Amino acid sequence: MRLIKHPAIILGWHRNKLGKVELIVDKSSIFYSGTTVVNLRCGYLIYVLALWRKLLGEEHPDVAISLNNLAKLYHLQGLYTETELLYLKALEIFEQRLGVNHSCTVKCCENLANLRDRLPPNPE
Repeated sequence: MRLIKHPAIILGWHRNKLGKVELIVDKSSIFYSGTTVVNLRCGYLIYVLALWRKLLGEEHPDVAISLNNLAKLYHLQGLYTETELLYLKALEIFEQRLGVNHSCTVKCCENLANLRDRLPPNPE
């Protein structure tokens, strides 16, 4: 069995001196098997997304980053419908908050195009 070190476990959050929200993580040496890592990453990303939504609001760029990251994991798992919805929401936030030429917006657009290139043609 191949074991992979889990990068971090979120313990909580706080605001730094500048008022920016920071996550408090435990980077201890915890090891998991491959299948468990996918489930943990998915759970971790969903938790971070929920935390950012609660702390920063639905339209914050950090929420869009979390949506984009979760979409990447779903894409790897073959969950294409869910992936597309997450990319579209992230792209909407990036365009509204950062503009169409921002690197995050461009990368999210590329991710969405990559997904759509790999999907079978729509029979409509």
